[in-house]
Amino acid sequence: MTPTTAGNDTRRGGIAVEDRRDGRVTGMDSAAASRAVLRASGNALLAMMTRAERVMVLRAAEPVSYPAGHVLAVPGEPIRHVYLPDAGLVSLLADLPEEGMLEVGLIGREGLVGLPALLGDPVASLRAMVQIASHGRRIEAATLQMLADGSRNLRSLLRQFSMLMLAQAAHGAACNAAHPLEQRIARWLLSVADRVGPNLPLTQDHLAAMLGARRPTVNLMLQQMRRAGLVRHARAQLAIADRAALEATACPCYHRLRAVQERLFPGRLGEVPGQMSGG
Repeated sequence: MTPTTAGNDTRRGGIAVEDRRDGRVTGMDSAAASRAVLRASGNALLAMMTRAERVMVLRAAEPVSYPAGHVLAVPGEPIRHVYLPDAGLVSLLADLPEEGMLEVGLIGREGLVGLPALLGDPVASLRAMVQIASHGRRIEAATLQMLADGSRNLRSLLRQFSMLMLAQAAHGAACNAAHPLEQRIARWLLSVADRVGPNLPLTQDHLAAMLGARRPTVNLMLQQMRRAGLVRHARAQLAIADRAALEATACPCYHRLRAVQERLFPGRLGEVPGQMSGG
């Protein structure tokens, strides 16, 4: 799904292009879109649905593509859509009056954005922002809730993802309170790489903001990691150069949360196909 250079630009011949007003992709026959995703979907929840469930979801969903910085949910506003990413990264951010925004959750191709609307709270309490350009599908929250009400397996998948997000929040809170910054940086880089691959289009400023740390301190930590051969940095992009060494540097929180992820979504996180290793 290639973004167009002008808003509301649609090509003919059934090729999908982005409508810049809200990220929707237009011009694709819905049946063709469903067949394409049934053949290969990057989203773990879609992949773990039964064929009948996927057909129902895809018939009701629309392809979307969002650039980095696009806001999917705003605190205090209704959650009208649920977004299932095939690629990219979405951060859940707590808006703090004095400190700015602090990341409290990561969502990639393993899950969905808009979970509270499916659990009884239709109003967002966190900001959901695209951190790495993303594409996937969106569906009206009320529609997905209705489909889940009629499917035991789909309800089970949503419970599994809820457990994953609870575990992520718990480990994140403990990590931020107890572990040194170098270990937290390693954990965060590995968590992002699990979702997008070893090449991370992120700046040091971005990393500092997400961790709630001072930029000079984060820069110092990254310099030490570069000298040790753990990461590389060039042109506003970080790359993991030695994953094994980075895992050894990370705090136990990464490995414990990864174990939860593998238990709930076996084989759905790891090196992303089509990306070269950072080493």
